[in-house]
Amino acid sequence: MVAKEEQELKRKILEVVEAHGWHVHPKKDLTAHARRVVELGGICPCRQARTCPCPELWKDIEERGACVCT
Repeated sequence: MVAKEEQELKRKILEVVEAHGWHVHPKKDLTAHARRVVELGGICPCRQARTCPCPELWKDIEERGACVCT
C-alpha cells in the first residue's frame, strides 16, 4: 500500500511540474522524496509544517523561483 501512495504522490508532483513547464532538479530523487512524505503521513520533510505538494508552492516559486525543497 505504501508503494501505491508513493507513486500517487510522485504522479501528483509530476503533474504540477509538467503542467507548468517546470522540471525536477536532476540531483533530486523524487521517488525518495515521495517515500519520505508518505512515511511522515503526508508532511513535507523539507518544511515539516507543510503538506506535499503544498499550497505555498506558488508563493515560493514566485518569490524564490523554485519550491523550497529544491
